[in-house]
Amino acid sequence: MAEAFAMQIGNRHFESSSAGTSPSENLNETVVEAMLELNIDISAQKPKMITKEIVFESDILISMGCSPDQDCGVLFTPHEDWGLDDPHGQPLSAVRDIRDEILKKVLTLSRTLNS
Repeated sequence: MAEAFAMQIGNRHFESSSAGTSPSENLNETVVEAMLELNIDISAQKPKMITKEIVFESDILISMGCSPDQDCGVLFTPHEDWGLDDPHGQPLSAVRDIRDEILKKVLTLSRTLNS
């Protein structure tokens, strides 16, 4: 969701890539549905594993909710952690809330990067 919002809002002023420490094999269908409600089709995207290359090529790394029991701190030090709930297994109403919070945070980040 964050990558899709960043690509739309950034309007080619910056690049965005989404990757995880333990990505699933397929996209979360509830997330796809929630994004389609905003006319953003992410159905062709594929979950990706974060790599050293992604880390080294990035100016800013944002984690969505990296808790101490996860291994993301070993792979990279986030510039910022947004502390968001994982949409996995959540009902559509909860995914909408997560989606809307991601949108707010991407808008704020965009303003910061463009100032």
